[in-house]
Amino acid sequence: MKRLVNLLRQPYPLDPPSWNKVRTGAGIGLFVFLFLYLFQPFNIDQITDNRALHVAGYGLVTFVVVILLDVALPRVWPGLFVEARWTVGKEILYFAANLICIAIGNMIYTTAMGYSSISFPNFIMFVIVTSMVGIFPSAALIMTAYLRKLKKAVREAKSMNAELAESHTPAEVELVLEGENQQDRIQCRSQDLLALVSAENYVEVWLKKNGEPERKVIRGSLSQLEQYLQDKGHFLRTHRSYIVNMDQVQAVDGNAQGYQLQLHAAMEPVPVSRRQSRALRDVIHTLA
Repeated sequence: MKRLVNLLRQPYPLDPPSWNKVRTGAGIGLFVFLFLYLFQPFNIDQITDNRALHVAGYGLVTFVVVILLDVALPRVWPGLFVEARWTVGKEILYFAANLICIAIGNMIYTTAMGYSSISFPNFIMFVIVTSMVGIFPSAALIMTAYLRKLKKAVREAKSMNAELAESHTPAEVELVLEGENQQDRIQCRSQDLLALVSAENYVEVWLKKNGEPERKVIRGSLSQLEQYLQDKGHFLRTHRSYIVNMDQVQAVDGNAQGYQLQLHAAMEPVPVSRRQSRALRDVIHTLA
């Protein structure tokens, strides 16, 4: 039981709304149509007039629901879909919500065709039927995608950690980090700068002092400081909210969502966006 709970809490990759999801929705709708038309379960063989057209309606219902939930809803309610908080358990619950919505759509469509009526018992029946058609292939896809991405990230993280273990000479540059106000500045050595973190109109500057992380804040933008640091050492913008001193990375952790960087035991791991994964590997390779 504990292993199951731990699995459900594992990070799961959350893809943003895109044309790939539209194609996925079309593929799922096509699968539903072909399955129902070829095998004719649930008394579909009793439909004699325009059977293919009627069955195609169930595929269309599936396609529309997938587009609404996987493409439209994340754009309307982005706060619900935050990859940093998305887990295997949330993915399964969201999949269950998809099934319930598809079941409601199927009940409404079947009622419109004159083969059923809207009632709670019929709703339960449609949930069961929809689940029988979709739950096993969909659950298999979820777990297969999770295990494939997890295995790849762990393997590549292990390779990058091996390169980090090789000795290299950290950059030694005197830095002056200036905010919007010229009096708002921080002077430090590059080897003492751990990371910069965006915090709305401010930037958190994490420094290493006596072996422990220390946080300072200046008013300004992360992009402005990124431009300043371009030729000052091995700094990488790993995420829209983070710039990391790669000389200070102690380890790379891999999970199904990608990578996280360990800078200090007292600091939270720094996320690496998927679009920056290649840049991370390239920088670590140059350091080795």
